[in-house]
Amino acid sequence: MNTLLAEQVKLPSVLSLKFEKDSMQIVLSDGRTIGIPLAWYPKLASASKSHLQHFQISPAGYGIHWPDLDEDLSVYGFLFPSIELPHEIPIKISKRHSLKENKRKQKTI
Repeated sequence: MNTLLAEQVKLPSVLSLKFEKDSMQIVLSDGRTIGIPLAWYPKLASASKSHLQHFQISPAGYGIHWPDLDEDLSVYGFLFPSIELPHEIPIKISKRHSLKENKRKQKTI
């Protein structure tokens, strides 16, 4: 039977959360404290202090919800962040030449 790695790993839960100037500090049940830049989450980065402070830790402790901001974050996302490029950033894809094109270039040199 195939199981996902996430299902095999016991994730720690969120014990507490506090905010600093440009980051949030998350204390986990395994003893770790994770510092996360607010810039990673635009809704949080642009929120007022009162909106930031109005959060709920899920009953199991695996997520945090900001009802005023309609934002939900998870422990899994903190521990295994994915890198996503904004749509505004152009991605340059280089063209690879075929073997025939490379041989033609070599003959003309």
